[in-house]
Amino acid sequence: MSNKLKTEYDEILKREFLKERGSSPERYFPYSMQYPNYFKKSILVSIAKNMRKDVLYAYLNGSGQELREQANGIPPKFLSIASSSSFCYFSLNINGKSVLKEGADFFSHNGERINKVYFEKKLPILSNCQSTPHIDAYAKTIKREYFFECKCHEIFDYHPIKLSKRYFDSSKDLITKYIPKKYLTIKDKYITINSVVFGVTNFAFDIKQLLTHLMGIACNKKAKKCDLIYFYAFPDMKDIQNNKIIALIEKIKKDAIQIFESQIIKDYCLKNGITIHFYAQYGHIHNSAYKQWTKKIY
Repeated sequence: MSNKLKTEYDEILKREFLKERGSSPERYFPYSMQYPNYFKKSILVSIAKNMRKDVLYAYLNGSGQELREQANGIPPKFLSIASSSSFCYFSLNINGKSVLKEGADFFSHNGERINKVYFEKKLPILSNCQSTPHIDAYAKTIKREYFFECKCHEIFDYHPIKLSKRYFDSSKDLITKYIPKKYLTIKDKYITINSVVFGVTNFAFDIKQLLTHLMGIACNKKAKKCDLIYFYAFPDMKDIQNNKIIALIEKIKKDAIQIFESQIIKDYCLKNGITIHFYAQYGHIHNSAYKQWTKKIY
């Protein structure tokens, strides 16, 4: 997907952010002239000061370079207006304070309360593996566990369904065991899965990540019931003028539902007590999830 389209998307989110706060751009932007859609460095200093120690540690030591400036002056990812990590942090958790049916508790079931959120939670599947799957956020109640995967810019990226052969050779009861061999292509240490088995062809949704998340949840969950919540940040639809962006948002939703409803995914979720949900937050990207702007898609 073109960088021009991504930039236009970022500009929409930036305008919405500033309009909501009635502020001029100079108060929050830019990080640098080269990165006009990234917040100023001082914003990150303020955010980090107010983070719980465990949250700060998680973001500092994760693999995503979320809070550190990268080589050649590339800003910390967390400061992008379209950062899925900052969207996750602000929409689910504000200083760890739990407000009834706001933030993470917006997603809790009746009779349950989510009082604390953990970020960048690792979900190890195989031992001695260099890369461990992780989920953006995690919470639990007495009755169930909640796993959150938050998305923003990711809608522009293509993700091949390519997994290590180790997932297929494992003695564990993983979802890879349920995929018929005719949909698999083996090359070197990896196996590529034909997306047709999930009911889609030209897709934008990250199926590979869904598979690793489902396996990670199945291998690490302690409660009988778990929710895997896909949470997307979209601009308010009335603020989007480009039909390509509108079409892409609609395609992501359509693809996701098609994949969630595919037989392999449904069977594996049923066996492991996992329920998949899809929510979208329209506008209000740096605000808690709330009924006025957070909508259930699936």
